[in-house]
Formats: sequence, structure tokens, C-alpha cells
Amino acid sequence: MTSGAAHGVFPGLSAYSLSKLVVSQLAAYIDAENSNVNAFALHPGIVLTDMTADAFKPFAKDTAELVGGVATWLCTNDASFLSGRYVNANWSVDDLLERKEEIQTGAKLKISLQGTFGIEQFK
Repeated sequence: MTSGAAHGVFPGLSAYSLSKLVVSQLAAYIDAENSNVNAFALHPGIVLTDMTADAFKPFAKDTAELVGGVATWLCTNDASFLSGRYVNANWSVDDLLERKEEIQTGAKLKISLQGTFGIEQFK
């Protein structure tokens, strides 16, 4: 399980955020090194639990059943194109399937460094 906290800097949450960032990269490594294994960095959404911070409680509209359903779908061959990638449980599975080719051919839903690098950026 990962979290949206993996993709931002939140003072006071460095250990938590970094551990969630590692999950995304671990999924990418497992996918790259094991062609027979599908691995995903699954964000469960915001589920109301004993650990939910007060500030997030008004937004805790996701459910354990939603996360379980998406996790079950990720175990199917239909979802294998998402292996090594970040998936949010509250995204539409139908939308992901419609964008399959776009996701597969690029670095979508993966951690990457983007920008202009080298001397060319100053020209």
C-alpha cells in the first residue's frame, strides 16, 4: 500500500512519506526484475480508520470494500498492464482500461524525473 503522501513534501511526515515513495519504486523494480510477477503501488484512497487524521476525516469517503475490489481486479490479467505503476483505488477501472495503450507506451503512473537537462537547457 502506498499513499498520496509519497508524491509531496509534508513537514513532519518525512518517514511516512518516504516509506510510501519506496513502495512505488519497489513495485517498479519487482516488475522490471520478475516478468512473471505483477506488482502495484496501490493507494487505498482515504478510508476512515483509527489512524485517519482529523483534517482528513471529512474526505474519508473511500471504503475497505472499494480497496479490496480494486486489489482483486489488479490480480487479473486485465490489469497486468499496470504492473510496476501507481494505482489509486478510487480511479475508474473502465477509464484505466480505455487508457491502456497510453499508459503502457509511456512513463505514466511511474516515478520519474522530468525536465530539460544538460547544457541544452541554457541555449
